[in-house]
Order: sequence, then structure tokens, then C-alpha cells
Amino acid sequence: MQTLGSYIQQKAYDEVLYVDETTFNMWQKTSKCWLTPGMKLHLLKKRGPSITVIGAISQERGLVHLELLDESNNASHFQHFLISLKNKCSGKRVVVVLDNLRIHHAKMLTGIYDEAFKEMFLPTYSSPLNPIEVLWSVVKRKWTKQLYHLTEELARLHNT
Repeated sequence: MQTLGSYIQQKAYDEVLYVDETTFNMWQKTSKCWLTPGMKLHLLKKRGPSITVIGAISQERGLVHLELLDESNNASHFQHFLISLKNKCSGKRVVVVLDNLRIHHAKMLTGIYDEAFKEMFLPTYSSPLNPIEVLWSVVKRKWTKQLYHLTEELARLHNT
């Protein structure tokens, strides 16, 4: 298996896509708050609903593809995501960079990859090498700060 560096040197691709997923908890609470003396803080005792987001970005096009799920990601969801992503990249030679999440190695995905749509796995514990992790970090930081303002908007977007 070739490394991403060797693909870059050989110009054996048209685009590199960085793929990852993350979960946004609708019940997530902020990590800091101000209380006045005598005020009581009521914390959530149960977990609420979550939205899982699977995304692909590239240096050339920015956000290439995004899917929202109202449940956890699994191999079937990821297969659907990859097929849609591959369709958006038809006519290009693409390298898809993935972390080593178990579902990324599912046997049902092997038929999706070919010479024009290659998978490349990052080394274990190397998420800083995946630029989409930075995107998720920024979005989650803003998400936590703006949760109460965004909850209704995200729910609306999720239902469309």
C-alpha cells in the first residue's frame, strides 16, 4: 500500500479527501457558567438525542459532502456516505483519507474503492493529521457556546 506522501509526489490523484465523523449532543452543556450567590444549578441527569455528522473536505473544494444521521454511524451508513461521495467525485482520481475506526475497515466497503477512488488509512492515534478534525473541533466549540440558540435551527435542518 502506498503512502499519501508517495501519491502526492507521483501526482497519482486529482484530489485528496479527508473523511471523518463526529456527534453533536443536543443535550450537551457548557463547561463554564456564572452563578450568583444562592443560585442553584440544575444539571441534566439523562442523555438526550444526538446528531451524527459524517463529512468530507478537500483543499480544492472545501466541504465536499456531508450527511446527518439521527443515530450512531455504522457500516451501512458509512457505505451510503462513501457511495454518495464517490458519485460526487466521478471523473476524478481521488484519495480518501480515513482514520482507523472499525467501520472504515468493514468488508462491505471494499467494492466501493478502485483505482480512481482509493482509500488511505492514517496511522493509529494520528487524528491531528486529518484536517477535518480541526473543522469538527471549531464547530463543536462554537456549538457548545451557542447550543441554546442553535438547538432549534439544527433540529429544523435535520428534519429537512
